[in-house]
Amino acid sequence: MTSRQTAVLSLVAEGHDNAAIARVLACSQHTVKNVIYELMARLQVNNRAATRVRRVTRGRPRRSPRRSPRPAPRRAAAS
Repeated sequence: MTSRQTAVLSLVAEGHDNAAIARVLACSQHTVKNVIYELMARLQVNNRAATRVRRVTRGRPRRSPRRSPRPAPRRAAAS
């Protein structure tokens, strides 16, 4: 991910609109819009809200659906 994409993603996650992001990064709104579309494609999301969710959850480890193996039950010794 480029530094521009990272900056835009952080500002989107904070809830800024395109105009505010453009002012902060000193670029055009068109540039911001293009970067957001690139991010949405990269993150495989369809809207800005999902992009924010991905940013917030990014980097957190996913829980594995695997369970730890259970030890075999002990059988009583035959007498």
